[in-house]
Amino acid sequence: MRKLASIQKVIKVEPIPGADAIEMIQVLGWELVSKKGEFLPGQSCVYCEIDSLLPITPEFEFLRKSCYRKMADGTEGFRIKTVRLRSQLSQGIAFPMSILPEGNYQEGDDVTDILNIVKYEPPIPACLDGIKKGEFPSFIPKSDETRCIAKNTVIKTDKGEKLIQEVIKNPLKYKILSKNTETGIEEFVSIIDTECRRNNNNWFEIKTENGNILYVTEDHFVFLPELNCYRQVKDLIVGDILEIK
Repeated sequence: MRKLASIQKVIKVEPIPGADAIEMIQVLGWELVSKKGEFLPGQSCVYCEIDSLLPITPEFEFLRKSCYRKMADGTEGFRIKTVRLRSQLSQGIAFPMSILPEGNYQEGDDVTDILNIVKYEPPIPACLDGIKKGEFPSFIPKSDETRCIAKNTVIKTDKGEKLIQEVIKNPLKYKILSKNTETGIEEFVSIIDTECRRNNNNWFEIKTENGNILYVTEDHFVFLPELNCYRQVKDLIVGDILEIK
């Protein structure tokens, strides 16, 4: 299961230009915004990943205004998602170890259950209940595994061709070209969410006949138009026909 909350080390702390009350800290491969002076390099913290739904308790109440959400099953809490503060991208949130009950904690320990954190699942509108389509193809098994595309990949947006690393710096600025596999229509759609992380999985190089090269992780899905299905990159064979724009 995915560790939504775990014990991690603060790798570095850096100021944010123009900000007096907040600063940037790095945890794992993520950059987070934190209260100034709350952490020092090498200090342990409780890191909560994107899509963590924190329970409604006094220590998390400060998140209510910006993070309150209600899930389809009625569960309420504070959802952690990608935000931008003073031009600094923040992907996740870090808390001091004091939010945990006393114990002997080690780096990497999973404290998701201890803090009663669950994974956020967006509610389905009543008019779409049972037929929802959109964020992820309904016929692909969904898991918590990381599926990544290299940051220097060029994608088509409504502002022209851009590197992914440029798009995720300001996802609200762009719409990306997407194809509806049922209608065959291509259109620019809004970006729902983004994640940026250092990935330690196996990377694959996909090279097409026209010379285009795409770097993705082994568990990334690509569309095979002749078979009208998605397939993980690790299961492809030379000669497969892919839909890559």
